Amino acid sequence: MDTATKKHTILVVEDDSRILRALRYILSREGYEVSQAQDGKAALRSVEENRPDLVISDIMMPVKDGYQLCRDLRSRPETSLIPFIFLTAKDQLEDRIEGIKRGADAYLVKPFHPREVLTLVRTVLKRHERYLEEALKDELTGLPNRRCLLRFLSREYSRCRRGEKKLSLAMIDLDHFKKVNYRFGHPAGDHFLIMFSELLKKEARKKDVVGRYGGEEFIIVLPGTGGARAAVLVRRIRKKVASRNWELNGKEVGIPITLSAGISELLPSDERFEDLITRADQALYRAKRRGKNRVVISGPG
Repeated sequence: MDTATKKHTILVVEDDSRILRALRYILSREGYEVSQAQDGKAALRSVEENRPDLVISDIMMPVKDGYQLCRDLRSRPETSLIPFIFLTAKDQLEDRIEGIKRGADAYLVKPFHPREVLTLVRTVLKRHERYLEEALKDELTGLPNRRCLLRFLSREYSRCRRGEKKLSLAMIDLDHFKKVNYRFGHPAGDHFLIMFSELLKKEARKKDVVGRYGGEEFIIVLPGTGGARAAVLVRRIRKKVASRNWELNGKEVGIPITLSAGISELLPSDERFEDLITRADQALYRAKRRGKNRVVISGPG
């Protein structure tokens, strides 16, 4: 499927109104959603409010130029992977080298042809999608990995903050998993993690994002959901895990497989998306301390 049909959002940063109009026309006609900014400072604000799938930026601009904008985006974990194309009249070899050194994915020189712009945009977006499929996927389970979880949580945090919507996070840890590795070996333990991952995917809702945070720890991000509703889902998963007869190599595991979980809900006092992780982790720790095989909801603060 053509990437344009996926309604990618492209931020065009350009202080020349004629070029800005031309790019908006070219890209919008192909189905892209286009936002705009006239300098790097305004572009950063735009990215914070509505993160684009691609940035096309001029270099020579007032307030903050394109080089500074690219550097700023690349220096922030939540925006470091946004594809970036320089569009400029600076066509000397040293200019192009400098643009690539600053972190750009491609370099387009003015004046440009519409077909050239669209071909470059499609290529950069497709290449970025292929990269994300591999870079943001846990190699063992196929679930989103830690980096992907943090990116998604960051976006949801910003979106829910703007819209005053609910957001919850569940941190799940398998109890006694080290005993599985000790008794059956790490390859069998890996197979168990795969089976557990499939159970999580099956039980979670379509809008939830389930990922592997590391080791035997998993996270579920639940958009539009308060802590109490999140707990209902996680407790259902906890019961299914505890009641299932887990088998490895055709034999029952023989170890009481359970999970402990901590749940946090977005609070008005939260200053960063990491606050949700911190509180969920603290609630998980309390669940472990209280005897494991239970779900604890984090309170305010």
